[in-house]
This record gives sequence, structure tokens and C-alpha cells, in this order.
Amino acid sequence: MKIGVIFVAWQSGDLLSSSLLPWINARKQHLGGHDYTIAAVSVPFEGFPQEELLDSTMAVLHTEREQGEIDYHLQNVVPMKETEARGAALKWLVEQGCDVTWQADADEFPTPQQIEGTLRFFETRPHVAWARGSLRNYVFDRQTYLVEPFTPPRLHRTRLPGGWVASAFWDDNNVLYFREGQVNERREIRDVDLPHVTVPKRLSIRHESWLNDSRSRRKIAYQNARVGWQCSFDWDDARGGLIWRDGQPIPETARD
Repeated sequence: MKIGVIFVAWQSGDLLSSSLLPWINARKQHLGGHDYTIAAVSVPFEGFPQEELLDSTMAVLHTEREQGEIDYHLQNVVPMKETEARGAALKWLVEQGCDVTWQADADEFPTPQQIEGTLRFFETRPHVAWARGSLRNYVFDRQTYLVEPFTPPRLHRTRLPGGWVASAFWDDNNVLYFREGQVNERREIRDVDLPHVTVPKRLSIRHESWLNDSRSRRKIAYQNARVGWQCSFDWDDARGGLIWRDGQPIPETARD
């Protein structure tokens, strides 16, 4: 298969050496017998609190593109909707003939075994259109994680029987399929209306999602500002920074 990686990174220069390198290596090595095309997205999302000083993220990704380590780099300091930013990469990858897209963020750190195992799991289920990933969410520090994995949409087939083509994102991680058709024929379908699976827990990828740092503080503000959203976390300097939101059922955690 030809795998299109939508790699999203903003103000994440400290994470790139651990999160982007596995994809660069997979691309070089044709991991699992697949070809990989990496489309990096480095733009601020609308509504996300912005810092005055930019870190090295855009510069690093620009260099990787210039050196041929990645294939596409969308960068801008002008905020974009999250769906539009990922959608630009999706459209480009579909144009390159990718069979499957995999969404990867800069705070996710897959091993080669996890990448290969996830793709093998998905490849052997050709009847499904997409898959929820399996992420081991680390919270508060780099040793504490949620026992049950976080399972957002991650893998999507780009073309489905009947002429359906992955064409845009209708939600942050959810894909809209479109086809040209006759008048009165259905021309759009959301991924949630199609068969899907969840990657098994044994393949859970390390996800440093909610550490007690300024990045989490900005994420809380971003999520709480969105209509219909309420972050599971809150920030209270008097209580040490990152805390569970009052009234939030506290999930089971474990430690490495």
C-alpha cells in the first residue's frame, strides 16, 4: 500500500526528533513493504492561544522538506480551521495516489513495530473504510497513563467502491467522502456512516497528550472555547497546574 502520513506539528520543536523520525525511517525503509508519503502541516489552528515567539517547528520541517526527508510542507503563521489545515494535506496525498492516510501528531511517538502492526491489522480488513487508532495517553507526567486507550479516527482509505473519494475533513479527525453522481444521487458520506474498526490495545502508541506544561494549558483554553466542547482537564496554579476538571469522572491510570 501507499501510505500518506498527515503529520501535524505546531510549536512542537522539542518533540519532532522523537515523533517525526519514526515516519522518516519508515519512508526510507519501506517499512512493512509499504511506500510512505509524508505531508507535514505546521499552522496555528483558529482559536488556539498563540505565543508571541515561534519555536523551531516550521524551520525544522522546512529543512526536512528541502532535504527530501518529507514530501510536502504546509506552513503559515495565519490561523486556519483545523479541518482545513488537515484537509489541505489530505487533498494533496489523494492526488499523489495514496491508498491510506494516517493522521499523526507531534506528541505521538510510534515504534516501527506499532506502525507495521497497525497497518497489517488494517490491511487484512479490506471491508472497512477506516480505523480508530489506539493511543496510550500519558497524563500529568511521562510515567502515568490512562489504562484504556484513546481511540480517535486515524486511518482512512482514500478510495472506496462506488467511486467514493476521501475529499475533506468534516470534523477534526473525521473524513468526508465525495463522488460525482447523477442528479438526486447521494454525493457525500461521512466516515462515521461507514464500516470501521479500532486498532487493538496491544498496538497502543505513546501519546504525551496531557502533561503538566504550558502546552496543555493552551489546549484547555482551545477546547473550552469551542462550541459543544468541555475539556476533561482544568488549570489551577494554586493546585499545581494541570488538574482534572471538577466533576469529571477520573479514569483509571497506571504507571510505567
